[in-house]
Amino acid sequence: MQRHTDNVQDLSGNAVPNVTVTVRRVSDNGLASLFSDNLATPTVLSNPFTNDSDGELFFYAVNNRYNIELSGPVIETRSDVLLFDQDDASIRRNIIAISASGNIDQGDVALVDVTGGAITITLPADPGATIQFSDIVIQHLAGDITTNNITIGRNGELIGGVAADVVLSTLDAWAILTWGGSTLGWAIRST
Repeated sequence: MQRHTDNVQDLSGNAVPNVTVTVRRVSDNGLASLFSDNLATPTVLSNPFTNDSDGELFFYAVNNRYNIELSGPVIETRSDVLLFDQDDASIRRNIIAISASGNIDQGDVALVDVTGGAITITLPADPGATIQFSDIVIQHLAGDITTNNITIGRNGELIGGVAADVVLSTLDAWAILTWGGSTLGWAIRST
């Protein structure tokens, strides 16, 4: 688990107490499970909760992306806050070499060699079934990608809000895909 600490301030930089804080998972907009400590048996923190009299808020949560909604004297959403504890044993980050078409799992970093021809990398069929760190990284490593493209197969889900596969076709192309839930599909950042 990772601790998140923040201070709520007005435009003049003064602390704002008594703000209701609601933390939601980016993937499905559901309420996150929050804790007030990181002990072997952590203490559950209600969600929503109220920040302290100094304007400070903090919580512990498992590795994931969160939207933090503030309401009351301040109304604001802090979007897509990443909590990532590299020492968390539940994190699975596989670095894999790919030189033929196939599937990829959440958490994988794929280094792709298209020397032998074009490749299709198919995204997971049920990306919402796991709470593991869900970014997928696809990186062109070798071969003529302008001729032998890398196709990211959507496997029935949206990519960037569109019902279409994505094709990478420029030298050193890369893409990072993050599951945003069944309504949004895969968010993508790419070259």
